Amino acid sequence: MLVSKQSLAAFISVAIVASPQQPPAALNTLPRYLETRVSNLPQPEQVELYNSAKEVVEPVLIPGQTLPLSNECKGTKDSGSVTLSFIVDAEGQPRNIVFKQALANQIDLLALQILLDSRFQPATLNGSPVAVGRDVEMHLQVCIDQKPGTTVELVRLRSPKTEKFSGWRHAQAEANLAPVKMPPDALADAENPGPSFSTPKTIAHKMFDSKGMSGSFAFGVLVDEHGLDHIEKVLESTNPNLLPIAARMIQSIRHIPALKDGMPVPVHQTESLNITSGE
Repeated sequence: MLVSKQSLAAFISVAIVASPQQPPAALNTLPRYLETRVSNLPQPEQVELYNSAKEVVEPVLIPGQTLPLSNECKGTKDSGSVTLSFIVDAEGQPRNIVFKQALANQIDLLALQILLDSRFQPATLNGSPVAVGRDVEMHLQVCIDQKPGTTVELVRLRSPKTEKFSGWRHAQAEANLAPVKMPPDALADAENPGPSFSTPKTIAHKMFDSKGMSGSFAFGVLVDEHGLDHIEKVLESTNPNLLPIAARMIQSIRHIPALKDGMPVPVHQTESLNITSGE
């Protein structure tokens, strides 16, 4: 299967040969939704970061509700490690959560949800709570079942999660925090790339068997503040039978999201795939 992904904004075309023995190289990205030209971003919360201060007492994860374990796995067993970068604010809330290393599968989504639901005793400096940057490497062993009569995959833990937290090595002195919950109308579509705004960057993706079929596809997607693709519109499809597989390829992509003055923000883009059956 030969797959190429085109970036209309940067006029980049990447060709990749995929095989079970040799996974494809990372794909380049990413044009914007050409018909969208609006920008409606929330005002960021500006905070100081205190990673480098020796007097800082590190944040501590508060034990939360334990996720139920799948004692018997009738579906597919899988495992892997995902690294997420985030800021623990002065109230112990994880903010600005983005992927640092991802697997391009359901384990990413479960790791993200676990961190979104986590709470911390915040870091303190001279007894006062402060914000600090953190990375977490989360290892998950899961069971993936398919919901009967649908293509929906149900992901459950097979064993307790393991987490390894570390501080940012080169932390900036200040940060712009995104809202705990991004407003549904927040978009960065009218922002121009430059020192204050960067477009999403692909860090992981997954290839699927095209079953001997070929086709060209383009999707209008929303890349959210965590770097996940959400397909909103099919812009081009030359093979309806291959469309579901092409859509799964797009939905597997993980990005460093668009950043506005360091704050992760949602943005529309166009994702293109050319899939050619081959050896």
